[in-house]
Formats: sequence, structure tokens, C-alpha cells
Amino acid sequence: MPALVLLIDQDRIGRDRLATQLLEAGFQVAEAEDGHQGLALASLGDKVRGFTTGADDYLTKPYASEELLARLQALLRVRASTPQQLRAVEVLR
Repeated sequence: MPALVLLIDQDRIGRDRLATQLLEAGFQVAEAEDGHQGLALASLGDKVRGFTTGADDYLTKPYASEELLARLQALLRVRASTPQQLRAVEVLR
């Protein structure tokens, strides 16, 4: 099953372009138009809250699509090398 990426962007054209790139790179994409819809915001407190509630990474504009793809690949490498037992502990917290 492909990794799921939550893509939040108010700019419909930019969101569609990035979603296409992510799909072509083999990811599954869920899209949201704004932070409230996608449950993510841009302030420092919101970012910290996102990480403490389970987010693996957070990237704000402006960004390079190459950086985004590299971050996603790095996250997948970390997840692939983490034993399943350790991941289960995260769920039990």
C-alpha cells in the first residue's frame, strides 16, 4: 500500500500540480483546501502540537518539490527500518 500524504494548500492549481507529482512518485494523496479542513496550521504552536499528536514532518511555503520528495523518502526509510514492535508502542501512548 502506498504511503499517504496529507496535502494542504489553498491554491487549487498548486495543490493539483503537487498532488500529480506525488501520485507519479507513488504516494497516495489526501487533499485539503485549508488548515482547518486538513487539521494543520502554520504557527509554531500548531506545528509543535502537530508533532506531539503524531505528525512525522511539516513543510511550509515556500518549498521546493525536490525537498518535499526527499523528505518523504527519508521518512519512509526511517519507517521501514523501525521494527514493528516499536511502532506499536506509539499507538499505545
